[in-house]
Amino acid sequence: MMNTLMDRPDRVGYLIAFIVPLFIAFPVSYYIQGKRLEFADMHDELHLAHETLKHISQFDDLTQTYNRATFYQLVRKSEEASASKALLMVDVDHFKQINDCHGHKAGDEALVLIVNAMKSVLRKRDIVGRMGGEEFCIYCPGIAREQSLRVAERIREAVAAVDFEPSPEIVHRLSVSIGVVSVDAKFDMDGFDQLVQAADHYMYQAKENGRDRVMGGSL
Repeated sequence: MMNTLMDRPDRVGYLIAFIVPLFIAFPVSYYIQGKRLEFADMHDELHLAHETLKHISQFDDLTQTYNRATFYQLVRKSEEASASKALLMVDVDHFKQINDCHGHKAGDEALVLIVNAMKSVLRKRDIVGRMGGEEFCIYCPGIAREQSLRVAERIREAVAAVDFEPSPEIVHRLSVSIGVVSVDAKFDMDGFDQLVQAADHYMYQAKENGRDRVMGGSL
């Protein structure tokens, strides 16, 4: 009888030693798991914020084409710098008239439609950048002169076929003037500025010859 009474505190102690950790473990485990999920959510939010900022720093907000700085950087780092290539300078005809007659919102809509039309005939590896305002530049690696002129003509036709209604029952025909310059594999991409100037020159020739046309040459 004496031994039973003496053993009982030990049993109670063992019981407490077993049950109390269980009562503590579940809420602590729940709390830790909650914190892990919280930290995981914070990590995902930080990653999303980083990707968003990266996108903003590289792309034109309206047209979702590369901004000027990123376009230049990507072209100069092109892995196909050793292949034949072409640069297209695209300028929207009479864009000021769209803004003046229909408002800047209509002008923004026109730019988006034009970019979508351009992309519909381009390859995935072609690089499109907005140089500013209504002027865009397209880098096409791995194509020869005749092919680059055909690409430019397809762009011109795609833009001309766009349905643009800036106001109810008012249709405004869109068109672009395109300058094309092509170079062979020997061209040093450190001279890319020279390529841009040449494409710009041919684009202005297209403007002077009546707009809505393609003019080009080679270096």
